[in-house]
Amino acid sequence: MDLRHQHATNFGNQFVKTVDKALEQARKEKEEADKRREESEKTASRDKLDKIVQAMRLYHDANKKFPPATNTNLSWRRRPAALPGTGPAVPGVPPGGAWDSPHNRLLLSRMPDVYRAARKTRTNKTYYQVFTGTAGPFGEGKTPRLATSPPA
Repeated sequence: MDLRHQHATNFGNQFVKTVDKALEQARKEKEEADKRREESEKTASRDKLDKIVQAMRLYHDANKKFPPATNTNLSWRRRPAALPGTGPAVPGVPPGGAWDSPHNRLLLSRMPDVYRAARKTRTNKTYYQVFTGTAGPFGEGKTPRLATSPPA
């Protein structure tokens, strides 16, 4: 092997090691950034859920019951004014139709921030829901209340 070929091989090996090291460092930095973003999203989601729970407690204190659930995917567009601090109701919401109908999609940008998913990639989505079926605490015809004392 001539000297030039040996130098080229050594340079190539060193270059590959340097690139591998840089890629590994970039991977670690991305993992750390992803962990920080995930923690931030969890904290933001927890804060939003705390606000919703606080608003429901305020409603309960004033009305001696929780607000009635709507058995649709439009509740934040129909009843948010019932909960203090969750934003005004959105006018012009039709009573029927799919949550993702063309009309309702136009309303997504007007969603109160407290209901908006904390993940930046899902800015016009919410994942806060309430159980409404006949067996659920917010089922049709039910008026859930906080117990004043534990059952005997």
